[in-house]
Amino acid sequence: MNTSESTAPFTKTPNDLQEAMYSAGFDATQLEILMLVIRYTYGFHREGHSLALEFIAKGIKKTKGNV
Repeated sequence: MNTSESTAPFTKTPNDLQEAMYSAGFDATQLEILMLVIRYTYGFHREGHSLALEFIAKGIKKTKGNV
């Protein structure tokens, strides 16, 4: 399968965003949250989206207190 096809199972993200992520010094939970947010914004071709705390916690398999 050609990975340039729009049906390819991955999320395109801007290079500058990825570079900022590398140097930001996020811990593991912060990176999980960021990747979930990217998935539900860039992954669905949205500029933004409201995500409930409960949704994020469930998505990264953490308690709300750890998000």
